[in-house]
Amino acid sequence: MTKGAGTVVGRVGYLEQSPWIMNDTMRANILFGREFDENFYWQVVDACALTQDLESWPDRDLTMIGERGINISGGQRARLALARTVYSQADIYILDDPLSAVDALVKRHILDNVILSSGLLGNKLRIVTTHAESMLPFCNQVVTLSDGTASIQQQEPKEHKYTAPIASSASAEAATSSTLQESDKTSTSAFLDNEESSSAEDKVVEESKDKPKDKQPSQNTPSLMDNVRFIVDLCSLRIVVSIIIAALVKPISKFILDGYKMDALKANALSGTVDNAAVLWYLKINLLIRVTNHVSNMIERY
Repeated sequence: MTKGAGTVVGRVGYLEQSPWIMNDTMRANILFGREFDENFYWQVVDACALTQDLESWPDRDLTMIGERGINISGGQRARLALARTVYSQADIYILDDPLSAVDALVKRHILDNVILSSGLLGNKLRIVTTHAESMLPFCNQVVTLSDGTASIQQQEPKEHKYTAPIASSASAEAATSSTLQESDKTSTSAFLDNEESSSAEDKVVEESKDKPKDKQPSQNTPSLMDNVRFIVDLCSLRIVVSIIIAALVKPISKFILDGYKMDALKANALSGTVDNAAVLWYLKINLLIRVTNHVSNMIERY
């Protein structure tokens, strides 16, 4: 294996697969301390399929996100982190599986408007890690990692045919109707495998535009798994486990100990003398529970 060092000329924008979101407004999460360029900002919001989401929020892009505001889904977190990376206006972009948390229609929208040649990053150097082989024809260079080896393939990238943007990225991400499911399995997957089918998929996109809004599920209600992931991300798994142990072990152990104590007192009252067996059993249980509580305290501390 060969190693070395080099110099990167220009700024690097990095998107991790598990995005980190601040407990702040959507705008603050995208700007991330940078100067507010209103025109470019709204281009990024639309390109990352966030327009429909913020329209349903009480204060649009100034709505608080996180523990002091609204909860957002995994797909919304992924698109928000992508918007922050794109807004950085870097020269080189490293995107770690950027489409893994979005559905097929939103994926197509982001490919058209962000990643591929027709998107905001079309004139930038993009290094993308992905399991989606459908993106490979549009790359200048493909590096395949397998069995501890890497193979490099140079190629002429396939010409990308831009299609009209989707009307509602939020509803497209969450739609569960039979029509949308069929489009995900057929026309949308066909687009990712072969761009020749773009005309057929445009019909599916138009159908999603015509759907009544009252039939589309709300994006404001996160799923149970999204809430669990948010809590684990916020507190870390170790803290969550220690909280569960503190919440369950101590009350249960106290309940058990009190039960054996009552049994010992009852045995003494019935016999009129000290029931050595009952008292000894109570002391053993007391010792075991004290050890358990000590272990629980150590886990909470560390």
